[in-house]
Amino acid sequence: RRGGGLVDLELDLRWNFYHNDGLWMSVIGGPTLVNDVVSNPSQNETLQLGQGFIGGDVAFVLRQDWGPSSINFELYSLFPLTQSTEAFSQFGANIGYGYQVMAEIQPVIELNYANLQPASGQPVQSLDITLGLVAQPFDFLQVYAGVQHTLWGQNTEQTTSLIGGFSTKF
Repeated sequence: RRGGGLVDLELDLRWNFYHNDGLWMSVIGGPTLVNDVVSNPSQNETLQLGQGFIGGDVAFVLRQDWGPSSINFELYSLFPLTQSTEAFSQFGANIGYGYQVMAEIQPVIELNYANLQPASGQPVQSLDITLGLVAQPFDFLQVYAGVQHTLWGQNTEQTTSLIGGFSTKF
């Protein structure tokens, strides 16, 4: 079965509550707006926002840099802040490796584990691999793009997705 289209739009506002260069550790978190973009057949296949709940997340990040190489490990938890039949809580872990080939470009590889507990329905687990690039054209802006593929899962379909986004600091 094949599918396509725009899915999973998310807006995170994250604050770095604690950072320690000596321990290579950061604690970050903040509110998250989670929405799927879904196609509505009754409206000529127009796109509209789907799930529509607001969640909060907390992440614990360890990062180690060795010259041009870097390794990071992230544990995170997302929890709903508003009521919705589509709301879910999620726990996950990511481990990644990157290599700075140029000052502005870093290829990355990650393993991503997610465990979703929906408000109704079966729990979902997945283990994915992500290959991508992180570009930093300006000090305040990072842009990323990649391909994510499901290696294993329970109550989920095996997918290959193009992913992308950006982050900024101010």
